[in-house]
Amino acid sequence: MFIERKVTDTICLLHEATSGKPLETLWREARRKGELDVPFHFLVQASGVLETGRPLQAVAGRLYPRNESTVYILLDAKDNNTITDAQKKTLKEILKELKAKFPGVQTVKV
Repeated sequence: MFIERKVTDTICLLHEATSGKPLETLWREARRKGELDVPFHFLVQASGVLETGRPLQAVAGRLYPRNESTVYILLDAKDNNTITDAQKKTLKEILKELKAKFPGVQTVKV
């Protein structure tokens, strides 16, 4: 169903105000647009809840740059200045796990 990512060299943090929409709603919206799935691997809600989008080893959505080598984390926030303390805590935990799984990976913010 998904193309497997062969190399992981980047973790990309995306900011998009999703208004607290659950992953299921975002998935339905993606399907209505003709997409197979949501383009990201993880969604961190403002409450700090972590939801899993695409499988971790899957290539990210086709519209994302460097999708073949990057894990994408979507934060429900307008920008880096509006991330909640709960999101910061969850983000710190997931980044620690991902960096252990993919040594040498760089983190970028978009």
